[in-house]
Amino acid sequence: MKDIFKVLIISLVVFIVIFPLGEFFPVLYKPIERKFYDIRMYLNVENKRIPDIVIVDVDEKSLKELGRFYDWPRYNFSKVIDAISLQKPLVIGIDFLFTEPDTLPGIMRNIYRTFLLSTLKKDYLVDSVLSYLSFDRYLILSVEKAGNPVFAGMLTNDTITNISDATLKLLKLPDAPEWLSPVYPGFISPIDGLIIAGAKPGIINMHPDPDGVIRRVPLVFNYRGKLLPSFPLAVVSVISNGYTLHNGYISIGGKDIRINSNGDVYVNYRGGFRTFEYVSFSDVFSGRVPEDFFTGKIVLFGTSVSGLSDIRPVPFFASLPGVEIHANTISDILRGDFVHVVEPFLNYLVGFILIFLLVLIAYRMPTGGSVALLVFMLAGYLILSFFLFMGKLLMVEVFRPLLGMVFSFLIGLRVRLSTIEFERRKLKETFSRYVPPEIVDKIIKSKDITIKGERREITVLFCDIRNYTGYVESSYPEEVVKELNEYFEEMSKIIFKHNGMIDKFMGDGIMAIFGAPIQYPGHADKAVAAAVEMVKKARDINREWMKEKGRTFEIGIGINTGIAIVGNVGSTLRMEYTAIGDTVNTAARIEPLNKDYRTNILISEFTMKQLKEEYNFRNLGKVRLRGKTEEITIFEILPY
Repeated sequence: MKDIFKVLIISLVVFIVIFPLGEFFPVLYKPIERKFYDIRMYLNVENKRIPDIVIVDVDEKSLKELGRFYDWPRYNFSKVIDAISLQKPLVIGIDFLFTEPDTLPGIMRNIYRTFLLSTLKKDYLVDSVLSYLSFDRYLILSVEKAGNPVFAGMLTNDTITNISDATLKLLKLPDAPEWLSPVYPGFISPIDGLIIAGAKPGIINMHPDPDGVIRRVPLVFNYRGKLLPSFPLAVVSVISNGYTLHNGYISIGGKDIRINSNGDVYVNYRGGFRTFEYVSFSDVFSGRVPEDFFTGKIVLFGTSVSGLSDIRPVPFFASLPGVEIHANTISDILRGDFVHVVEPFLNYLVGFILIFLLVLIAYRMPTGGSVALLVFMLAGYLILSFFLFMGKLLMVEVFRPLLGMVFSFLIGLRVRLSTIEFERRKLKETFSRYVPPEIVDKIIKSKDITIKGERREITVLFCDIRNYTGYVESSYPEEVVKELNEYFEEMSKIIFKHNGMIDKFMGDGIMAIFGAPIQYPGHADKAVAAAVEMVKKARDINREWMKEKGRTFEIGIGINTGIAIVGNVGSTLRMEYTAIGDTVNTAARIEPLNKDYRTNILISEFTMKQLKEEYNFRNLGKVRLRGKTEEITIFEILPY
């Protein structure tokens, strides 16, 4: 539970840094996220010709045949619109700005004025005639015959507006919702005559990302609290009997399109340049187009000439005519398959789950396996994001979840390694007092070692020097300590040799454990073998002490096998690794019986059952140990 809490805290910290706090520093992740979007869009494009939208292109050929574009009279557009209208298209959209009245070039006006003055003699008559030498009349008549063509308009951030209040009322614009931003104060509209004749304005403003790429386009705009449609939406509205905006959704032609607070949608591009049907403006002007070429189609006027400043970068193509961006958007509206952006809450939720899982994996799993799983999850999420986009047009955030996974994994791994290192130091500090260095190394490398309390089968050995208390009382302390240290040194070597652990020294006694902290089979045999060698070593020490000091000593050893609680026991001020339980108490009770039976090594029936090696032994029968109600059988091990 404590580990899960630690994992949760780490996950929350990483999540907050990358997601909520990341929103304040979009420059750190947005550019990379946009590139992931561009790659998905590039892989998703169909690159199939779409024949139901035709682009009348003011191309290089048109400029060569009809002259410089800015010198064209509006009669050129009037003639082409008339030719197309005769073929009964679904709708015509003009992606050119006709925001000022048409006028004759200055040199032509002077020529006409000189000629008229020589005939009419009166200035006011000349001015009246000159006013009729404007081609707006022809264009307006063409609009009336065409029905409801859409003309481009623009919104500005200044207060310049060229549309009269009376004409604006003719548009019957609905109120814009307060959440739709920005609010534009200026409107550069098609000239009043076109709107009065039935033309619909469509706004051509776009919202490029900071890198200039057009990934999103606005469908609606807020002009002084009134709602204006974009050029593509206005085109589709003509053939779909209008649109409505409610609760963030545009309803048109039986489809609901979700927009954001800026009115934007992500364009589902169909392909690169000339994905749609193109025809040269000059070919239509000169009558070089089949009679039914435009019948039943959406017709858009635009230009592919870079010098006319309507070429834009898109996710997978460096230069696409603006009119083709409009055509893609119109196709998306008609098909109802814009790119759908996952709600921020869902991105956050997925991000947190991935971060939590990676911290947990890094914290719990071995390094090799966790790294492999990290790579698998990174690749899996990346592939899933691409499949969701290409299969469902669902755009999930990519970069921050990937960053969160890597970052959380590294932190989780660092915490785990630090925890492991801390536990290793703690293990080394704990067991270096009880076992030899080589056993300490094995303990540290073992995955099964814990210093927390656990139930385990062990063999416990108690060893005591008989009648040593009287000797201590009649001897110098320095001499006693020296002799005990010499004795403990030899006994410790034997215990360590047989993989035992010295639990503690108690006066002149020793408590040793076999089968802990490293668990291994045959711990009963190890304990008995150590006891036999300890008795033999005690006799060797006796012979030396007899020569040097003129006295000897006897040791008694009690051994028992069973389940005990093994682990760190104590307080926060002092802890020690030990074993507690009835198994330990039984071994401690057996050891003093050596004095009564005049023996050196006594073992319980439980240890006897565990022995695999052959020993010389003698069955001493049943005995009731002090503080026990049930009798147990004890055996003497003969150390020869």
